[in-house]
Amino acid sequence: MTVIPMLNVKTPIFLVILLIGGDKNTQDKDIRKALEYWEDYHEQKKI
Repeated sequence: MTVIPMLNVKTPIFLVILLIGGDKNTQDKDIRKALEYWEDYHEQKKI
């Protein structure tokens, strides 16, 4: 996962890019994994 800070006048904005993937055969599994990473990212942000 890559987090890129972006400047904004009012508040900082972060662009999160999930660099994972596969082919059509593993698409459902890949999407579930991406959602797990996204949820984990949000949980870590709360700390």
